[in-house]
Amino acid sequence: MRILKTLMATAAIAGFASCNDNAPLGCNGVSNQNPVLDLPAVPYKTVANGQSWIMQQDTNVVYIARVKGTAYEMGYAYG
Repeated sequence: MRILKTLMATAAIAGFASCNDNAPLGCNGVSNQNPVLDLPAVPYKTVANGQSWIMQQDTNVVYIARVKGTAYEMGYAYG
């Protein structure tokens, strides 16, 4: 068991040592610096424990929600 833990730790350190700060492991391509959807977020709905916004372009629709409170209150606000 001790050898297994040592091997796992060594593999993890080797993985971090070969990691490029700008790209995930295994990624050899160029990252996209352009936004995928560059639209203003328009206020959509407000409830007691949250607020939502909508971003829409043709058939592309993105809803953004911010909720707060207990797990039950956040679920209720999201619903």
